[in-house]
Amino acid sequence: MGNKNNFAKLHELAKLLGGGVGATRPVVYAGWADHSALVGQAGKHIKPKILFSFGISGAIQHTAGLGEADFIVAINKNPQATMMKLADVGIVADASDVLNTFIKELKKRIRE
Repeated sequence: MGNKNNFAKLHELAKLLGGGVGATRPVVYAGWADHSALVGQAGKHIKPKILFSFGISGAIQHTAGLGEADFIVAINKNPQATMMKLADVGIVADASDVLNTFIKELKKRIRE
């Protein structure tokens, strides 16, 4: 997500969708998320109906915790990222741009 502020916006999206936010090891080490949010080999394993992966490369340490996701949407600038290959839908774009647009559109539709 590039920085702590962009990462924090994931919580806004999660609230709108009734979901939660997981984290990768670099995000936890940077102090953007608590260790309890870590998903992967050293963290928890999750089984979401829909997993949105914003800017995650797809390192095996992280993807080991995603094995039971029903549907994965990956957003990444790199079309060759491992996460894009694991996804059911891949969006080649800047993750923070997509996140901001997604939040804006959800809020608009909720108001309607």
